[in-house]
Amino acid sequence: SRAEKATVLTLVPPNQNVAPGNTASLDIKIDPGVNQVNFVKFEIKFDPDRFDADQSEFTLNSSSGMQILQEPVKSPGSFSITLSVGSDTTKVIQSVTTLGTLNLVVKDDAAGGPTQETFQGASARSIAATDPLSDVLQTTVPATITITGEAICRPNIATCSWDASEGATKYKYFVAVGPGSEQIVAEGETTETS
Repeated sequence: SRAEKATVLTLVPPNQNVAPGNTASLDIKIDPGVNQVNFVKFEIKFDPDRFDADQSEFTLNSSSGMQILQEPVKSPGSFSITLSVGSDTTKVIQSVTTLGTLNLVVKDDAAGGPTQETFQGASARSIAATDPLSDVLQTTVPATITITGEAICRPNIATCSWDASEGATKYKYFVAVGPGSEQIVAEGETTETS
């Protein structure tokens, strides 16, 4: 007999809207089909320009029967983790179960529009008699997060400096939305010399 690939990993909800500066929550659901899953490993890929990997966190669903086998690995654009039931085979997953929730923090300056979050390099093992030591993952289902609204301008977090000009007693300044932008958000004069 050979292993039957019946297990499906899904990101839920399939679609959601999130504004810059907020958090998108994705549940990781597993449907084992006829398998008896005791181990799952996955990497979730996302847009590193829109989501902050360092601030993103995975919360294990304690009632799933799984435990974290290897601590999450965060890098720009990806989040990976390995879960297992350990030596307690009574906790194998035999029905649709939420493994946990990945909270992705949307960057303040994230560009608007849809972005797809996908599984990569995912695998699952089963202890069913016909399945041992084989990858029983059949497929994965991605999700789409749409960034809505404008990027957030957080006041009083930027710094500005300049070289003093000989003989100058005051300086005029302009603060624009971004490099080359003509949209001025602040302007004034100062007697500060740097």
